[in-house]
This record gives sequence, C-alpha cells and structure tokens, in this order.
Amino acid sequence: AEAVKMEIPAGKLLSQWVQLTPPIIENSEHRVNLLPVEVAVDANRDGEITFDGKDKTTAEKPFRFWINNDQDDVEADEPVTVDQNERDLLDSTIKTSRDLEDFTRVKIKVGIPLQQLQEGKFKVGLKFKNSTSTGPVVRIWPNESDVGSRDYLTDATAAVRQRSKTCIGDTYTETAFIPKSYWLGRSDSEAHLIFEGVRKGVGELVLIIKPENASEVESASIHLNLLDVREMYQRARIVNEAEQIPNPWVDDTPPAQAWAWDPWNWSYSEDPDAKNVTAVFVHGWRLTYSEFMGWSDSSYKRLWHQGFKGKFYSFRWATFSPSLFTYNDSEYRAWLCGPALATFVNQLPNPGRRSLFAHSMGNVITGCALRYGMSVQHYGLCNAAMASMAYDSNPALKNDPDTGNEWSKIFLGFEPHKTPDADPVLAIRDSYGIKDKFNSGTVPRKFNLGLKEDTALRTWVDNNLLFKPDANGHSYYYQEVPQPPNLTYKLFQAPPIGNPREVTSQTEAMAYVTKSLTRTAGADLRTRGSIQDSHDMSSWGAGANHSGFGETHSAQWRWSNQSTHLFWEKIFEELELEAQ
Repeated sequence: AEAVKMEIPAGKLLSQWVQLTPPIIENSEHRVNLLPVEVAVDANRDGEITFDGKDKTTAEKPFRFWINNDQDDVEADEPVTVDQNERDLLDSTIKTSRDLEDFTRVKIKVGIPLQQLQEGKFKVGLKFKNSTSTGPVVRIWPNESDVGSRDYLTDATAAVRQRSKTCIGDTYTETAFIPKSYWLGRSDSEAHLIFEGVRKGVGELVLIIKPENASEVESASIHLNLLDVREMYQRARIVNEAEQIPNPWVDDTPPAQAWAWDPWNWSYSEDPDAKNVTAVFVHGWRLTYSEFMGWSDSSYKRLWHQGFKGKFYSFRWATFSPSLFTYNDSEYRAWLCGPALATFVNQLPNPGRRSLFAHSMGNVITGCALRYGMSVQHYGLCNAAMASMAYDSNPALKNDPDTGNEWSKIFLGFEPHKTPDADPVLAIRDSYGIKDKFNSGTVPRKFNLGLKEDTALRTWVDNNLLFKPDANGHSYYYQEVPQPPNLTYKLFQAPPIGNPREVTSQTEAMAYVTKSLTRTAGADLRTRGSIQDSHDMSSWGAGANHSGFGETHSAQWRWSNQSTHLFWEKIFEELELEAQ
C-alpha cells in the first residue's frame, strides 16, 4: 500500500476519516488518530509560553534572540575584552549563573503516551529545517524547573540547579534528541527546555518525532532569528574623546559637542514587531569604551528578560578613564555634553513614550540635557552622583551628619560660606550655585534609586570637601572681593604661569569650584523637590550570593541577573516600558 501524506496543522488534535489508496482491505475507510504536537517560545514576551496562538512565530516575525558570544566565566565583572577562544558558545557547560541571562526557554508538547517516551519507543528532538553550514545553531539543556519557570534567571539556588544539568545537545549537524531519562520523572509528555544561540542566522526550528526503528518525522516548528546582541539595539556617542576637549584654562569657550552613531561594525537589525516605547541608558564616570559596551549589552539583555519589546539606545559621553584623579575634569565634560544628549534623545522615535535611566555621573549630563530641553516622560536616577540640593531646596538636606567625613571637618574645617550658594549676591548664587539647578518640576517624572552607604558616593563627599574649589593641580579658589557697599565673592583660577583669571563659565564653576552643602541624591533618599519617589536598594539582591546591594555602587551591572533582577524589575516598571 502507498503511504498517505497529509498536511497537519500544528497543535491540532484531529480524528479524521481518510481514504486509503489503493485499498488495503475491502472496507477502505479507517479512523486515524493524529497526535497533538506543539513547540513554542515566549514570543509575545509576557513571561508565559502558551500554545493558543499568542506565542505564534512566522517567517515575517520570527522570535529574536542573541548568540552567547560573551565570556561569563566569573560571576562579577565579566571580562571587558572577550577571549575568542573562551566564548561561552564554544562549550556545553554553563560556567556561572551570570551566563544564564544568555539563555531563553522553549516548550514542547506531544501526544505520545508517556510510557512510550520513557521506554524509548519514540524520541522527540529539535533541529533546524534545511540546515546549512552558515545557518543558525542552538544548544539545548533541560530547564531545571519541572513546569518551565524562569527561576534560573532570578533565583540563585535555581541557577545552581540549572548549571548542574547535562546538555542535551546542539543542532549543528543532527537532531538534538531529548534523552528518555528526561521523561522518567515526569507525569506528562511536556518538555521544558532552555537554549543558547551558538551561531547567527534565520531559520525554522522543527520538532522531530522518531519512532523506534523508523525514520524521523518533522512536525511543528518555530521561526528564529539569532543575532549578535549589539545588532538588536543602537548606540550613540559624543564625537570627541575626553582628551580631545580642551580644559577650561586652555579654552574657556570650547566648541559645542556633537553626537554620532556608534562607529563599530554591528549593523542594526530593526525588530519588525517593535512596540512604540523607547528606553535610553546613560553610563557614569570612568567607563572605558569596552566597559560601556558591556554595560549597554547587559542593560538591554536584562530589560529584554523583563519583557521589553521597544527600541533601546545607550549613550557614550566623554568621560576620562580609567584614572582615579579625573573626577572634576570628567564632570566638566559631562556638563559640556548635556546639550548633545538632548539633541540625540529628541530625535529618537516615540516622543510620547521616551524614558531614560542614568548611572552615577551620568545624572550630571542628564540633568544638563533636561536644562537644554531634552524630552522624556520618565527618568530614573541610579546611584546619582549629583548634589541633592540640585533637585530639592529643602534646608533639612544640609543637616546630614554624613555630609563630610569627621577627619575632614576636624583638620580642614567646613566653611559653608565658601561656595557660591552662600554668596550674599543673588546673581552669583543664581549663576554659579548648585541649588535647584535640576529642580525642573514634575516633567519628566523622576524616581531615585540609591544607597545611603554607597562607597563611591562617600568618596564624592571627600572630593566635594577637599577639591572644590579644585586644588588638584588646577588652583581654583573662591575669594572675597570688595564691591561697596557689599562684600561679595568671585571665582578664580590661577594657572601655573601667568595671572589669575576670573571664572565666568557656569559649566566650569560647577565642575571645579561650586561646593555642595548636601550629600548626593543617590546617598540621601530624603531628596524630593523634582524627584517624585525614592527606592532604597540596600537589601536588593539579598540571598543571591550577597546580603544585598549594601554599599556597592555599580552592583546592577557588575553582578549577575539573579542578584540584580529586582533593580531591573523596578526600572522596567517605573519607566513604563511594558508594551501597550
């Protein structure tokens, strides 16, 4: 008899009468039960994998994910420069919990009786249809969760269990079959798996059924597009490096800074199903260009795992790196770069749903950009290295015993009158004081994520006391100048050679002269004014190999997703990044 070939819609349980040709018995009508076969990913990114059509993929709208081509061989501070021979996609081990953010889930359901799967009478696996030597490849593991949860991404204990699982296989040259041992502990014929991308490409990942002693049969499938993660979002940068921007004592009227798209060779692949929401990340002080790229990658990946489906951008500004003795020099450049950040953001898509989050000194350039008309609806301040009095004029913020270290007060003295904010002349206070410089009202909505014991922001206090006016070789000072009938102050800078010059640039004053009377907003969660809400991150990450963020200034990027997911959940929620 000839075989009957039928096109069966994936996911349908059919009981259909068919005509067999030629007849194999006198009565040629026979009832054939067709088994339900399903495979799906979380295509709509709502956290659940379903077979009801919500997670359907097509050739036009494939499921997009990235290949695992970084090097997560340490839990914190992953290598900035990736050793091409140590990339995570080259082996079938999961070295660290951090590496698990480069995996995603896939779910399989078959109608084969569980006992037959347990006995090996049927095998179930995955392979790419019409696979070629240049097509996509994935490597597959069983999910440590019996119900296919995402706990491996958010729970340290689950991550350890996941890392102990044995790799099922990859799709390089053959089908990756689920071993029959997987089915022995199950009560149903569903398989919950995770996979990493091993090779870029667009393809159809097919569910394979193989009866014992028979050939493989292709059934349901999903469409995948595996990319380099840097092809999935866009980056921009200030054209000049920090070293290319003249110091103010060389040129106190520097040219306006400009931005440009990232010059590296990761061509952007736009998501055809991207939602109408835009998110922007602005980094802090001292990041090298490679570190900026790594933090940008992590930001995108972790928001992706939260369900972000919009357009993501990161912005590189002209900070010095990696020297520890360039804080005020970098702050000066942050102020200069603010207008360019405003120009960049204002040309981005979705003007009614644009949001931004900035880390550390990134809040200086962001605050300046807002003064120059940057239009965003939500703004997250993360470990903000900016004086709380810039956002909130409440005098209670000055009465903080941690405004300066005790030894600094004892040996140096704290003279609050030696700052423009205490000047008797209103014009000087308005021009060169920090008070209310970023107190821009209720638009955008600002929320503050900080740590009172942040070690970096405690060092900020020392810099504020010791080097403003900046004595770090720049010889800035703030001097009494008789101007009858009042006594006022003026700002000066004494170059190594030549006569002192008066400081007339607000940008120069902010970076080198103006001493704050308060701590930073990132270390003082009482700060309100233009900030609508504050969140103490000190206990976030507790139990995930840490007792919480505590005093760690950059834990959100340095640590694994299991230790930091509460931060990314809050960013996703507060920036309103969920698709509508």
